[in-house]
Amino acid sequence: MPFPNVIAWINGHIYRHRLTPYKGKHDQSGFWEITTASLVDYPQQSQIIDLLES
Repeated sequence: MPFPNVIAWINGHIYRHRLTPYKGKHDQSGFWEITTASLVDYPQQSQIIDLLES
């Protein structure tokens, strides 16, 4: 992975939510692809992403 500080790739504008994990070459690397539905879909929603350190 060329950017080890990346933990998530957030995108949207499709009609369903999806989470896709990507494993890195090492145990501690990798990131999540977070896809959310469009804000123009009914019912309109907003998304909040909280980052927590474990």
